Amino acid sequence: MNQQVSVENGLVIFSINIRKWSANRKLRQEHTRARTEDLPPADLISLGVRKIFDTSELTVFEAIRKETERLCWDSGTKFFGGTAIPRGEADVFLEKLDALKARFDKAKADLEDRYDHVLNQWRNSHQDWAQTLEGTLERDEAMSRFNFSYSVSEITVPGDEDVANQTPLGKKLAASKTSFLDRMYEEIAEMATEYRNRSLLGKEKATVRGLSSIETIRNKLNGLSFMDKRVKPLVKAIDAVLERLEKRIWLGVY
Repeated sequence: MNQQVSVENGLVIFSINIRKWSANRKLRQEHTRARTEDLPPADLISLGVRKIFDTSELTVFEAIRKETERLCWDSGTKFFGGTAIPRGEADVFLEKLDALKARFDKAKADLEDRYDHVLNQWRNSHQDWAQTLEGTLERDEAMSRFNFSYSVSEITVPGDEDVANQTPLGKKLAASKTSFLDRMYEEIAEMATEYRNRSLLGKEKATVRGLSSIETIRNKLNGLSFMDKRVKPLVKAIDAVLERLEKRIWLGVY
């Protein structure tokens, strides 16, 4: 993986791929003891899924996937299927991403060591339902369903002279930059709405705990401030509010 990034005021794009096994298979009538006449018609119901492995063993992978998603949401902006991180924040993001990958890989290795034992326990605990467990996977095939990988690339952000350039390329660069900024502001608005709904609505006053959400929004904006001159004043306004809140906390108002 290319981890050497050096573009001034640029963006580092992390394309992350996380795959995990669900241990689910489609449930058909032959996997049950029901007769055709006992079931509603197919256009009325779907039988759903059956579990061919103990899915409680897989929750750790979903937890790591959600943590990774949250890291991307808090730190960057969606960009052509990846996550765009400001150059100045890329090293910290990479460190956190590698920590999540290390946890995923360790959980996979632990499961691989115990897979046969867990599978046998699952089969033994459901001996009366052998037909439902049809299609269980051997260890190597199951392990091939797990993956945590990423690739890193970098782009330069068009400057004002590029944006002002009325050549076809200049127009394309201007449109791309505008599209990216629009997406960034949409994500900031979503984060602010989430904070309002979770921490402000129905409350008599804001909580100290909620400050971290404001700081996350502030840091996300600040990291991309080089792309839009309107961002810096907004960051300064947030800093002023945070400073007043911190003083109130120090004085014991909260």
